[in-house]
Amino acid sequence: MRVFFLLIFFLYCLDIYPSLLVLDNVKLLKKLNTELIYEIRTLKPLHILIDYYEPITYSNFYNSQEVKEENSIIKGDYTVSLIKSDNYKLHRILTKMARNSFFMNKSYNITSLLDLTNFFLTENIEIDLKKYFRQKYFKDISVISSVLEDKSIISRIINTLLAVKKNFRLEEYSDYEISNFLNTLVDAYKMQKIDARIVHGYSIPSSYRLKTENIYLKVIYPMGSYHWIEIFLPNLGWLPIDPFLNIFFFTPPNLIRKSYGEYFSDNLDMIFIYPKKPDYIFKKETLFSEDADISENLNAQKVSDISNYVITGPIQISKITDFKNITYKKFFLPKRLGLFDNDLKIDMEITKDKNYSQIIFLENKTYINKVILPIYFLELTKIGKIWVEVENKGKTYRTEILSTPYTDLNNEYKLYYFNFSSPIEVEGRTVFSLKIANISAVFWYAIIGNIIGDKDDTVSNNGEIINIDFSIYVE
Repeated sequence: MRVFFLLIFFLYCLDIYPSLLVLDNVKLLKKLNTELIYEIRTLKPLHILIDYYEPITYSNFYNSQEVKEENSIIKGDYTVSLIKSDNYKLHRILTKMARNSFFMNKSYNITSLLDLTNFFLTENIEIDLKKYFRQKYFKDISVISSVLEDKSIISRIINTLLAVKKNFRLEEYSDYEISNFLNTLVDAYKMQKIDARIVHGYSIPSSYRLKTENIYLKVIYPMGSYHWIEIFLPNLGWLPIDPFLNIFFFTPPNLIRKSYGEYFSDNLDMIFIYPKKPDYIFKKETLFSEDADISENLNAQKVSDISNYVITGPIQISKITDFKNITYKKFFLPKRLGLFDNDLKIDMEITKDKNYSQIIFLENKTYINKVILPIYFLELTKIGKIWVEVENKGKTYRTEILSTPYTDLNNEYKLYYFNFSSPIEVEGRTVFSLKIANISAVFWYAIIGNIIGDKDDTVSNNGEIINIDFSIYVE
């Protein structure tokens, strides 16, 4: 059965009112066979208590998801107790770690149906943020003024998120930064008399691709643990917001719900160690799916600009105000380089035929001696060559060529320093591209969402615009 509905994409630009991108004839019915592997290893016996929340079946105004557990394998010395409520299913596992290892494998069959037919919002909630924002993390109270001036509930919801995001460095991911950001966002909505909560779950790697005329736009989801929020509106119930990808009012089928709470620490997977945390403990949670990459092609009727954007169902709205004066970072490097340290990370594969560019606008003349990139290699069969090319004002500058490693590799990214033979001078629109030769592929560290720049700043060699940002730093 085909599901038809209408999606309206609000595309945000810093200097103009957003354009409308209207999509139709879309089917979002998915059946996913998903497998979860949870593993702990230590060097000596310990008592470990694991609070593990299962994916749950749920349905609401816009979405439904049925979860069936297919099979379960647990290895180790353990006992399990089950705790159930209306909003979660908790397995509390006590293991003595007698053999210094614990292994759990669970398989789920998940059916998701997204239906945004007859989806409308009302505008009847009052707002008063000034007192709250003065007391919290916000440096620029003038940013909040644009939120307060407009009476549209949709504008308030969207602009509040943008205002909160401005004050957090999500590209430098840490557990504290993410929890602090989501808790602050929930508080911001509650101060507007909009009830809000945080949802914990998983993300199956997926991409949603838009095409209109000669413009291509891609939304990419990472693999592993994932968190979003929900707000409550009268007559509609709980509506989701993905604050990392700016997706409003629905969750795509690749997001699997586990639990929710008032704040980030509520109903969250936890691990307790007795008598104390040892010098060495290895913990890894891996999510697999037979549908490892959900790819949806959406045909757009029209678009006039692509920038910061959100996705929503058809709504009644009088006006969306522009949102100006947001200061973006130009460069960033992650604090931690492990493959599993950052739930917002995307491993972007760079090949000879498929490569990407990060566009950065430099207001003033800048001298660059070297470009620093976090890169990860899987291929150990031959030595390849890698380098960086920088395009500015019609000129292309190439760094010195580096050889790829030909030794055993750790499961983490490493910083590679690409030097120019002499400093280059750039200004304005500057394009950074990673190039390879004599090797099949490398991975370049990227973060979902629009972390650096302000518009259309990550593109593929075929002209596709990607809603991610590559980690890059210059000296």
